Amino acid sequence: GKLGRGRRGAATTARRVPLGGGGPGRSDAAVASTGGSMLAAVVGGRRAAQRLLPRRPGLGALARSSTRSTRDEAPSAGQLWNFFFHSAVTFVGFGVMDNTVMLLAGDAIDNTLGVRFGLATLTAAAFGQIFSDVSGICFGSTVEALATRIGLPIPELTAAQRSMRVTKLVGTMGSICGVVAGCLIGMSTLLFIDVNEANRAKREKELSTIFEVVFSHAREVFDAEASSLFVLDREKGQLWSRVTTDVPFVITCDIGKGVVGQVAENGEVVNIKDAMTDPRVNHTVDRSTGFCTRSILCAPVRNAAGEVVAVVEVINKRSGEGFDASDEKSVRLLATHVGLFMQEAAA
Repeated sequence: GKLGRGRRGAATTARRVPLGGGGPGRSDAAVASTGGSMLAAVVGGRRAAQRLLPRRPGLGALARSSTRSTRDEAPSAGQLWNFFFHSAVTFVGFGVMDNTVMLLAGDAIDNTLGVRFGLATLTAAAFGQIFSDVSGICFGSTVEALATRIGLPIPELTAAQRSMRVTKLVGTMGSICGVVAGCLIGMSTLLFIDVNEANRAKREKELSTIFEVVFSHAREVFDAEASSLFVLDREKGQLWSRVTTDVPFVITCDIGKGVVGQVAENGEVVNIKDAMTDPRVNHTVDRSTGFCTRSILCAPVRNAAGEVVAVVEVINKRSGEGFDASDEKSVRLLATHVGLFMQEAAA
């Protein structure tokens, strides 16, 4: 009853205070508001009073906070080692694949397109790197899956631990060590590749062009109808025509047989002015081609050690009765230059 009368009295007092007024009326309204708040606290009881007090954290919140702080601690040495090892092994596979594909593809390109179009070795290597990068994109997930399949332990690190500076540094170092080791392993492919094959093929092509030009002009120099270069193969005991003018196929002859074979065996210049009656001349090629050999001039080609490696042959002097002493000097000079070219090709 008293509380009810108090409420009504406070409300009546508040209604009596003018809203726009000042002075004592305003002070009474403030007092009435304060009294109302105190009265509400009393009526609300203990529950309303607890809402006004600051809340204390419960045991669950404390446990979660403790767990979070434990997880956010720096990773241990064992965790960092596992993370380093995992990063290194994965990138070993990438390094092996990268270098192996680049070397094999670059060597194949160098021996085919490089020889045909005269591409530099670095250009072929750049094309090989393109194949290597494409392989990395296509088979990168396969390498990672293989690393997981072999039982590689996965480091147990939280997201917060992985974002720490020390973890990133360890992972980067592991990746660097792994890719370097993989590239070194991939370089073992060089043990099974003839790295000089492409260079020899390129020089061979260049020298073939030079020989064709030289022997085509040799006909003009010697005023002859045909000229040839026979290369000696000592293992087979034969000579084969590397350059021949006006003959569409390769000519072979045994060492010691025919004019070319005797020059290869004796190492001396031979000048035959009448090939029709000389018994040393083999007319087998004449019969197969319809060509008529009248005069022959041959000279041996020697290497730096003085060994005979090829024979130069000039056939059918157009003017006069055959080749003379001046032609013999010229053919010796031609044989010397051819020997230098062949040494360059074999280097």
